[in-house]
Amino acid sequence: MSVGYTFYATSIVYRTDKMKIESWADLLKPEYAGHVAFPNVTTNQGPPSLYMLGKALGVDTPDLKGAIEAVGAKKDDIVTFYVKSSQLVQLMQQEEIWAAPIGRFSWAPFTKLDLPLGWATPKEGQTGGMNVMVLTKGSKNQDLALEFMDFWLSTEIQTKLAEKLVDSPANKEAKVSDEIAGNLTYGEETANSLKLIPSAVALDNRDAWLSEWNAKVGQ
Repeated sequence: MSVGYTFYATSIVYRTDKMKIESWADLLKPEYAGHVAFPNVTTNQGPPSLYMLGKALGVDTPDLKGAIEAVGAKKDDIVTFYVKSSQLVQLMQQEEIWAAPIGRFSWAPFTKLDLPLGWATPKEGQTGGMNVMVLTKGSKNQDLALEFMDFWLSTEIQTKLAEKLVDSPANKEAKVSDEIAGNLTYGEETANSLKLIPSAVALDNRDAWLSEWNAKVGQ
């Protein structure tokens, strides 16, 4: 069991003056070859991005084989398979890439670049994830752990975290300005619209995802 303390959307940051992103499949278009970064399968953004790419390509299966195969076929066209989203800000600033799937929590640094950047709303939708807190079995400090969880989920702390663009609030009573909300994954409607990989699917398939990735894409 776990308690979610923040959730986030995953979509595509892209140069609006260089390209048009209407589908996740647009990342693999020949005209954008050499201008796209893609998350490594071992990252938080890797499987969700492959999941949505699979939906776009009509190969939507839990093993992600179709999406991984498609990326593998285009691997020489991908600038880098990134591990840390911080890499992307520099690559975008240096105009080495035009687009990359990212989590919404990574969006703020891109807004500070003097570049025409947009947050894509692909026709297949957005994916994402949730960060959680877990009270480990046999913990010797359960009362303190629960107290901390209450603190972190409180309206006051969730609001402050949101205002500082640290986390999107999971507490629906946390309210922020429209300007702040524009940089977060905010609101019930947005949360309900995210197409998330079920946890059971991820747990059952993650070893196979890595094996398939190593076979088709490589390290």
